[in-house]
Amino acid sequence: MTTCLWCQQPMIHVLDLKWFFSLKPIAPYLVCATCQKQVSKLSEVTCCSGCGQAASSTALCKECQVWQEKYPHHFLSHQALYQYNDFFKEWMKQYKFQGIFHLRMMFAEDLRKQLKKYHHYTIVPIPISEERLQERGYNQVSALLDAAKMPYTPLLKKEVHSERQSSKSKKQRLETQQPFCVRQELVQQIEGQAILIVDDIYTTGSTLRHAYQCLDELGVKVIKTLTLAR
Repeated sequence: MTTCLWCQQPMIHVLDLKWFFSLKPIAPYLVCATCQKQVSKLSEVTCCSGCGQAASSTALCKECQVWQEKYPHHFLSHQALYQYNDFFKEWMKQYKFQGIFHLRMMFAEDLRKQLKKYHHYTIVPIPISEERLQERGYNQVSALLDAAKMPYTPLLKKEVHSERQSSKSKKQRLETQQPFCVRQELVQQIEGQAILIVDDIYTTGSTLRHAYQCLDELGVKVIKTLTLAR
């Protein structure tokens, strides 16, 4: 009997006739049904066509309209898997900031299924600085991709070690200067390819837009973005 990765309660697998006749192996559930209900999937609601947040219509939200006015040539086609609710906030705190590394597995299967839809894209994770990597021990985005067993290219490098985004105000995040640069030794690998930038959370969108700008200046023609939560 397995236990839920989050609440540590034992889980019982209920097998139905559909599974029995499919001849498929038992799926390795990692999170119990109770905990799964605390996660809100954005695929089940209407979302803004720009940033992917839950909205009353698919029209660009006010935030996206502001970004579009500021960067008319950088239209972000973004998708997120989950809403950033209280449950997800606690998960992120434990996984990203408290170093509970095994929690990277909680959403690995959903992330893998979503990324499989971008099979013609090269996945590029948002990087962290060397100082942050030494402090934390892992890049939380790359670790999520590893858990999902998806290949990626670490094309971007963060040269500027700055204050954590989570500790900044919205105004400070929006005013953040370009922190990324391109690893020139990897440019040839992505030549002529569509790029999917992957991050953990979309908050203001500034991080993804900085990454977008780097790739746009590199001449990448097709750029999309995806995060675990919005």
